[in-house]
Amino acid sequence: MLCWLVSIPILISIAHLTFGKENSKKWVIAVQIGIVAYTTYLFYRMEEWGSISDHLGGYPNDVAITLSVNQLTIVFVWVTTLLFLGLYLYGYYSKYFDNYTGFLYLTLEALVLGLFMTNDLFNIYVLLEVSTIVVALLITSNREKQAFTIV
Repeated sequence: MLCWLVSIPILISIAHLTFGKENSKKWVIAVQIGIVAYTTYLFYRMEEWGSISDHLGGYPNDVAITLSVNQLTIVFVWVTTLLFLGLYLYGYYSKYFDNYTGFLYLTLEALVLGLFMTNDLFNIYVLLEVSTIVVALLITSNREKQAFTIV
């Protein structure tokens, strides 16, 4: 069920962008708390389980996209979910944190979680490229602050 750690932030970010009401921010926070609770559960169970692998698409192990966590990577996943929840709560009341910024922010969370859990070098390359684009869009999304001008 590791694919849900990557899929849920993307799905909730699309819903947040599509419906775009103030109530959707509360749903996003509730989902983020659920993601943190699930990774906390995985964190405490990892000592017993050792590692978890999730092969997507039902393909053989050599062909499938594989997400896996072990005792080291679950720490990175757990800290990432805590950090993104804290930063979302921090930006919740900011006037610059609109629906588009929330969409990019949650997409970046899913990409970072995918980076920590993937086992394939090609997937790492693709996730890094897409996350670079998302970060560039986050930087340039607010032109009032002139974040991208050179002085």
